[in-house]
Amino acid sequence: MGVLSTNEITARLALEGRDQLVIAPILEPDEQLRPGQASVDVRLGCRFRLVEATSEDVIDTVQKPRRPPTRPPVFIPLGRWMVLHPHQLLLAETLEFVRLPPDLMCYVAGRSTWARDGLLVATAVGVHPEFAGCVTLELRNLGEVPIRLFPGDLIAQLFIEQVIGSAKQAPSANSQFSGGGGPQRGTHRYKITAEKLRKLCGPR
Repeated sequence: MGVLSTNEITARLALEGRDQLVIAPILEPDEQLRPGQASVDVRLGCRFRLVEATSEDVIDTVQKPRRPPTRPPVFIPLGRWMVLHPHQLLLAETLEFVRLPPDLMCYVAGRSTWARDGLLVATAVGVHPEFAGCVTLELRNLGEVPIRLFPGDLIAQLFIEQVIGSAKQAPSANSQFSGGGGPQRGTHRYKITAEKLRKLCGPR
């Protein structure tokens, strides 16, 4: 199996039950699911987390684990905009809620029209089977001119791919980013690797 065509994506969206692919709301099917292609376009959501400069001289994820953010995400309503300045990093999310069945995963890719304006979208691109939630997007302005980002605008595309030999499991078991709460940071490594690295590095 390979990447699903637009027709196959549409068919999986129409299913019911555990094998259904959910991407909702699709506000303009003719724009977001264009015939002859192999992806679905998704829109920019309304919640953002700006990655701010700190007084720390380095990000040390082994000996100085990052604390979870205390401030809620910034909410920008439809009809307003967020300005992404040159070389700034912004965490955003899709407007659409996505739920992947056990036999599907997806890749997040930016749209070439945005890339030509200097906008890098979704630096971490893989979304595992049985993910459920809005997909977090990492946005970076690589250009030299600020970019206005409008919630509701088409921002990225999802390429849906069949997983060979997928196992039935509890929903969302594979992703630390499933669920709500707005765009979020995650852990860099799992428990066993984190403990081994801390022991190797020793106390500071």
